Amino acid sequence: VMVPGTTTGPTLGDQVETVVPTLQKVREAGVLRCGIPPVYDDAREFHADLCRAVAAAALGPGFQVELVNVVPENQFSVLQSEEVDILASQVTITMERDLLEPITGVGFSFSVPYLYSGMTFAGNPSLVSCAENLDATSANCTGMRLCVVSSSTHEDALANLLPNAPLIRAASTSSIFQNYRQNLCQVIVGETADISEAVARDLGIDGEYAVSSNLYSKEPLAFVTRDGDPQWSDFVNWVLQGLFHAEEISITQSTAALLGTTTVFGEEFSNMIIDAVSAVGNYAELYDRHLEDIVPRQTNGPNTINTGSSGLMYSMPFGNPNRGAVPPSDEQNPSRLEIIRERGFLRCGISERAIFAIQDPDTGEWSGQDVDFCRALSAAIFDGVTNTVRFTSLSATDRFGALQQGDVDVLSRITTVTLARDVLEPSTGQGFSFAQPNFYDGLSFGGIPPYGDCADTLDTRSDQCTDLRICVTEGTTFFQRLSDIFPSENIVPWSADLFVVQGLQEGACNAVAGGIIDVSRTNVVTNGGYTGPYQIGSSRLTKDPLALVTLQDDQLWSSFVYWVNSALVYAEEAGIDSASSNDMPLISLFGDSYTRMLREAVAAVGNFGEIYNRNVEADVPRGGLNELNAVPYGPQLYPLPGL
Repeated sequence: VMVPGTTTGPTLGDQVETVVPTLQKVREAGVLRCGIPPVYDDAREFHADLCRAVAAAALGPGFQVELVNVVPENQFSVLQSEEVDILASQVTITMERDLLEPITGVGFSFSVPYLYSGMTFAGNPSLVSCAENLDATSANCTGMRLCVVSSSTHEDALANLLPNAPLIRAASTSSIFQNYRQNLCQVIVGETADISEAVARDLGIDGEYAVSSNLYSKEPLAFVTRDGDPQWSDFVNWVLQGLFHAEEISITQSTAALLGTTTVFGEEFSNMIIDAVSAVGNYAELYDRHLEDIVPRQTNGPNTINTGSSGLMYSMPFGNPNRGAVPPSDEQNPSRLEIIRERGFLRCGISERAIFAIQDPDTGEWSGQDVDFCRALSAAIFDGVTNTVRFTSLSATDRFGALQQGDVDVLSRITTVTLARDVLEPSTGQGFSFAQPNFYDGLSFGGIPPYGDCADTLDTRSDQCTDLRICVTEGTTFFQRLSDIFPSENIVPWSADLFVVQGLQEGACNAVAGGIIDVSRTNVVTNGGYTGPYQIGSSRLTKDPLALVTLQDDQLWSSFVYWVNSALVYAEEAGIDSASSNDMPLISLFGDSYTRMLREAVAAVGNFGEIYNRNVEADVPRGGLNELNAVPYGPQLYPLPGL
């Protein structure tokens, strides 16, 4: 889950408040209550089907769902007061809403986006042109009035884009169409799916009606759940992942039984993805049924599945990050952010590996991509100081235990986001929080000819490949995948405390498996000591989105890590580098000590592109998923591994 909430309830003396998990409440009630937007019928049914998918996953084939109309003015209040269990109401993820939603004064948890949208303008053609040009003052544009939904991200965006334009506010999209029909405004502001010409005509709007082809904000729309219940937030997020996954592997509503099962939420939910897809179909089926006629799903547009050929680096919007600050945590239960600042240094778990984390043998200094993300966090916490990091090199088998026991504050060490690790990591029996991926990797092969090609083509039977032996690190997703596709006699388990490429020089194996950095010639020579003939395969047999990891029981710290990570991508999108870091926004949400947090992070290590160029570019030229996904946006839906 993008930013899961806390798991601990408030305490009073020796008494602990018992909080009943939402998933249990839904099961006991036999119905899911879901907040949806009162918009045009097809768009409303799209959101209703998203609710039905979650309901089917939670309750099985005989599910019941109660659909509750909510609007931006009340949706968070309705969720916080437990009148609904979940929002599927066109809510944009923002830093502000994650930490301190202004109406309720609390933060919320968000799934990955189910729809990438944006604010646009529609209505009177000549005045839509004024809005497109952000002109409210020239002679032809001074009479322009804009209808907008109140308490929406659009209202905030207009305050910056068209500060002089009169706004006619209304509670819902249907209300702004009413106002437009009564000529209270000449331009409608909204999501592309809500104010398209097809919607306007169906609602009885006659005459000329233009819709801008431009987007004036980022609106990644997501499910919303209450903080403090990570199991439910995770459950909702993975139902959505299941809809993406089904489309990716071409499983439809009629063939849903072919999907796999999972017991991470308990045996009673083993068919959760099967039930969800059986109820509503895969993501493409939902889109085609409800949105295609309103906003056609562009080939290679943002709401399509990314197959690996284009960028996925995309920052989430901040909202208004200066509207207030999160209240200080309880002195008896301080946030890890406060503990770290009081302690005076950050403890960062890394893995010594070429490009990601390398220690200079003479100076003891660490460098690499993972190291830079640790230094960015340090700069954000300690007013620009980057040498307040203590690095701990961790193996694949002991990393989660070290984080669970508090030996480190964050993992910045080549850790793949998966279903099990998010919900119920096997070695610790608990779930963890993951930031957005900061490197996309995949299982690759290298080896002494011809064995590199043998492994790459999965060939163990031809005469030249029968004695193939592949070294792979234990305790990794690579080891799990290799065990699925190769006979055990072809696999050489390698200790997580050693470099897997050492197996070539030692003669333990004639091929190696790992990420694209693991099998690179640089790593083979530098860390493996092997300088003989070597070939690298072209296949990528797994998805391995690597991300920063924190404990799931500290919302503030997880959010801090998430937003520093996202801000480094935002800086590259906005053309802000280490030299111009003061162009990054100031942030009040974490308190007075952290107003310059994003400026200090970028000043210390640069934007994401600078980090990549400094550490990775020479060995793995930037391309594919590790590129920015910028205007015009390419595919951004990416089913995470583990289903």
